[in-house]
Amino acid sequence: MSLSFFIPGKPKPKGRGRTVRLKTGRVVTFTPADTVKYENWVRMIAADAMVGREPFAVPLFVRIDIYVRRPKKPKFANAPATRPDLDNYEKAILDGMGLAGVYTDDAIVCWKSSSKEFADDLNPEGARVYVGVDEGF
Repeated sequence: MSLSFFIPGKPKPKGRGRTVRLKTGRVVTFTPADTVKYENWVRMIAADAMVGREPFAVPLFVRIDIYVRRPKKPKFANAPATRPDLDNYEKAILDGMGLAGVYTDDAIVCWKSSSKEFADDLNPEGARVYVGVDEGF
């Protein structure tokens, strides 16, 4: 059992939660709007890939390949070793997949592999996701 899909468009990292104190003195924490928008985009793409399937409920392997646009003057010629961090991209995508019902609980993601690379003709800007199950479970 496996699942794969491509999330087109500029990948967005998971933004840090913001905490504010209201005039009433109450403290509220919220997720930045651009993070919510991207997670909902991932949710829509992942939900389309899940049509006719039940959520995964066994230990999973997830592979995420992030493709970002090459800047005019990259710091390193062959790798986008710049911010945002790879793990922030992963978190936004994994949270969006959870919203889509790809898995019953994100705790079942036991193995993860990811990369951040420059986009090119074969791999346009976006994120390629693969979810796999070890058949022994």
